[in-house]
Amino acid sequence: MRKAVTLIAGMLLVGCAGAGKRLEEAMDKLAWAEPGSEIWGEAIKELMSLERTAARTLKAALDEAWFRDETFREYPEERYGIWLGAAEVLGRMKYKAAADGLKEFLKRSYPDGLRIKAAWALGEIGAHADPLADHLGDPDPYMRLEVAIALCKMDDGRGDSVLLASLASGNEKVARRAREGLREARYHAVGPLLSAFKDGWPEEVRKKAREVLDVLTGDLIEALKGSDRNLRRKAAEALGEIGDGRAADPLAERLGDRDRSVRMAAATALSKMGDGRGIRFLFSALGSRDEVVRIHAIRALVDAGDAVVPELRKGLRDPNFLVRCGSAIVLGENKVREAVPDLIEALGDSVASVR
Repeated sequence: MRKAVTLIAGMLLVGCAGAGKRLEEAMDKLAWAEPGSEIWGEAIKELMSLERTAARTLKAALDEAWFRDETFREYPEERYGIWLGAAEVLGRMKYKAAADGLKEFLKRSYPDGLRIKAAWALGEIGAHADPLADHLGDPDPYMRLEVAIALCKMDDGRGDSVLLASLASGNEKVARRAREGLREARYHAVGPLLSAFKDGWPEEVRKKAREVLDVLTGDLIEALKGSDRNLRRKAAEALGEIGDGRAADPLAERLGDRDRSVRMAAATALSKMGDGRGIRFLFSALGSRDEVVRIHAIRALVDAGDAVVPELRKGLRDPNFLVRCGSAIVLGENKVREAVPDLIEALGDSVASVR
């Protein structure tokens, strides 16, 4: 038994030592390799594979004090390489504990490349919206744009005008990054893109927004198949807002999803598109004996808006009193004037909860 314990302990020590060496070598590569080069990319991959071990070290390296004992990295360009790599890895990891350290790199005293990477990382982590928004007026167009993308990923609309303007920028690099960033933002980007058609933006901006929405619709349809239920739900909700007919059948497939919230989101999206499959699903749920299911159905029908009004008016005469009750609630919530005669008639319903 003792031999087995000793052997296991030895293996753990060797493993720790091995991880430490890999970490040190990867950090060295960040220090001297050209950012974006193949060697730099290899270092990023290695650090990603080390997960928490790397995350803790990289978080510590965000502080100037970390370099006081690392005399061989005393040159500013080496610190810059490590900071840039740290922002890349910590952003990919969505390591929230590093957010405060990354926020410091937004300051204009740091190189623009590092500031832009820090803004991107904070967007991935989803932190420090207010400090980011302070840089929407930055003189560097790339910094302004990256800040706007980061805010978009947090459902913060303060950068939407920068995003839309960047789509039609005469600088192709800026326009390309705007397109890329909106795709990165996935379902978060739908609101800003749709606002291009409501707020009097020039036709060129609307054209570019349509192009991105077209591509984004394909991305979101693909996301419906993913393993993350939250992503499936959000994708379904976003597709309902977009209203592209290509999404109808993929959304209908999600009516059989194993997760109830995804099923409801898919049904709501379909009902907003006027698709009977979604409307029928919601009305079936409205008559469920499960109170939670009914509440979800009522909320979904409220969100569906005008598309379900005819069915709701019919629902006031449904044999199932739960459907009658739910229909009345939704019509009232949405203040549907044309349903007033139907609601007055329902005041004489035999079931008190309907009245």
